[in-house]
Amino acid sequence: MSLFKHKYINHVSKVKLPKNNKTKTIKPINKITSKSSKNLDDIITARYLFISVFIILSFIVILIRLTKLQVVDYDKYVAYLETATEKTVEGSSAPRGRIYDRNYKLLVDNEAIKTIYYKKEPGIKTKEEIALAYKVGSLIDVDYDKLSEYRLKYFYYVNNYDECIKKITNDEYKKYRERKLKNTDLEKLIFERITEEELSIYKEDDLEAAYIYYLMNKGYSYAEKVIKNKNVTEKEYATISENIDSL
Repeated sequence: MSLFKHKYINHVSKVKLPKNNKTKTIKPINKITSKSSKNLDDIITARYLFISVFIILSFIVILIRLTKLQVVDYDKYVAYLETATEKTVEGSSAPRGRIYDRNYKLLVDNEAIKTIYYKKEPGIKTKEEIALAYKVGSLIDVDYDKLSEYRLKYFYYVNNYDECIKKITNDEYKKYRERKLKNTDLEKLIFERITEEELSIYKEDDLEAAYIYYLMNKGYSYAEKVIKNKNVTEKEYATISENIDSL
């Protein structure tokens, strides 16, 4: 065993390396890392500079805008505020002058009558008017004794239009298309078929809203409709005035 080992070592010792074998030089890795780190620092510096400039410019723009609003255009925006918050009370005519006799005894005087009226806005929808009638009814007391059955049925009709048109038969629709029936004829048929049971769902606040809705649509659409001008209390007048922007 020892002889074999000795021969093996001698055999290995006779091996010669080629004369042209050159040692390769490996470049240090720290040079590549140093270059990449330098580029990264440049990128971070550039981005930081960009963000800084952007923030400074933003503050300058905001400062200029605030200066314009609070200093340059101060009077203009104060006027806008006064216009938006003031409430103007208009009258159709000036009060009549008082009349006295030669002894300075008052013969004729003026008495102001508080009136709550409605003027239709262009483009207002039926559902909006109904909601407005309910809101006004919650703010003031209105005597609805003059609410007739026809007016109540009309209020039910505009509130439940989809259900009411189902009361018209196919034959009646056919006659309507053939111009043998008019819109007023169909409406009359619908009103005749609205039952007392259907109207019984309406309570006191509904009846009041129905009467207010009737007053809102009474007469010409462009005219001012008087909702209440008798026994208008100070509280009712003040409540309507406070909520005038939403009415």
